[in-house]
Amino acid sequence: MRTIFIYLYRPLDFIRHKLGIIHGVFVIETSHDTHFDKRKVLLNSTLLENNRLEKIKRVIEHQQKHTLPRGEADAHIIASLKYPWYRHQWLRDSAKGIMNMLEAADVLSKYGLYERVGIQNGELESSLGRAINTMWKALYFFEENIKGQEIRDIRDSRSRLGKNHVLARFDVSEDGSVSLCEPDKGQVNELRSWIMQYDSIPLTLLATVRYIKSFGTSDIGYSIDIAKKILPWLATYMINYHNTPCADLWELYYSREKINGIEVGSTIDSYTVASIYAGIEKAKELAQLIKVDPPKDIDSKVVEDFLIKHFIGEIDPSSGKIVCKSKIEYGELMKSVDSSAVEIFRLFKPGRLIGSEVEDNTIKAIEKHLMDNSPLPIRFKFFGAHDHIKDTYFYGGNWYPNAEEYAMYKLGKGDLARVKEIIDFIEGQIEEDGSIPEQSLIKPASQGNDPEHYFEKNGNQMIRCLWWSETGYLGLVSMYIDAVLKKETKDEKSDQK
Repeated sequence: MRTIFIYLYRPLDFIRHKLGIIHGVFVIETSHDTHFDKRKVLLNSTLLENNRLEKIKRVIEHQQKHTLPRGEADAHIIASLKYPWYRHQWLRDSAKGIMNMLEAADVLSKYGLYERVGIQNGELESSLGRAINTMWKALYFFEENIKGQEIRDIRDSRSRLGKNHVLARFDVSEDGSVSLCEPDKGQVNELRSWIMQYDSIPLTLLATVRYIKSFGTSDIGYSIDIAKKILPWLATYMINYHNTPCADLWELYYSREKINGIEVGSTIDSYTVASIYAGIEKAKELAQLIKVDPPKDIDSKVVEDFLIKHFIGEIDPSSGKIVCKSKIEYGELMKSVDSSAVEIFRLFKPGRLIGSEVEDNTIKAIEKHLMDNSPLPIRFKFFGAHDHIKDTYFYGGNWYPNAEEYAMYKLGKGDLARVKEIIDFIEGQIEEDGSIPEQSLIKPASQGNDPEHYFEKNGNQMIRCLWWSETGYLGLVSMYIDAVLKKETKDEKSDQK
């Protein structure tokens, strides 16, 4: 055993002794395994860069405040602690946040970092398990409340009412019971309300399968019991509605038709269609994990066919074929690109598009039209006959969770330099309490005005706290640390050859 002393440029406080840093000297006890020594030094230098370890600890502490224990085995995940309209729980945000935290948990466990970032053993397993239980309780609540219990003919006018759908969000009481959000009780009677989104079930399935692979089923027994009851119903729901209009990831429709004099949203979203493809695949995988028969007569290929047939097009002569974001129900493909399309290729993975020219072109379109060398993308952009459609939510700002997902995608492609740029920017925006904003106003934002005065009503500021953003950072930075260390190992093996 030998000791290496690395003298640091700026001495750190003694209170950071857990890092092994005392009086400005970083002490690393090493074995004679040079390969292990290098990885340990690299791990510590990556954590110290940009004061990263302290920022990770602050964000972990803050994101924990979003999760409120409820009942015996449930939790209420509040989307934002600083924006009153986000005090509810969204299935989408919860699922994505859970998957982000599972990515972080895997890396933190792999490198023995739990104690250094302030996480107790079993803490993540328990809190994320509670969140999974609540999400399945919500799915059961919506399934029980949908009239008739059987999936209706989608041409039935009732299928356009929110109360006959699994909705995007819900509330959780102190005893763990689930209910409609108070603002939604009137909106469920609206035709194709914005709270009708079809990614809620698929993302819950993805998060559940991912959780089981990390932690097993001991803390989510309640979820498993519900899944055994309603998994076939969920699969049927998804396949029936994959080709019908719904609010997209952003809770918006982009074209409307008149039904009995009432304007009704009529756009179908490519991100949503792709999510349903993945949801059907994960329903089958979950059935295997919990040892029940898989959903019958449900073929994800039908959804993939629909996605490829109806959403591939060009937004300009130089773009090549990309996955456009929106189609009008009985009409045209709307030339458009959406930052959420990254998830089609990173998370949902319809087989015939992965690795294709369409994937490459779509990512390039996002980089060109939504990022323009910025670290954060704007949400979407329309072209041609629909270029008048602008993002006016908080002046069409640039979004952190989408930047994090884009960076995770680039990480999978090995672009560590671009990922580091995005991480560095996000770390510069982390607030003292560890919160991370939903969006910022940087180029190429300001697509439009703010007709609903969201910015003004929020004290002339953006939404400064979002669980999705905070967990996205933690998942991304953990994956980045792992990728840096893996690259060192790979490079060293190449040198040895």
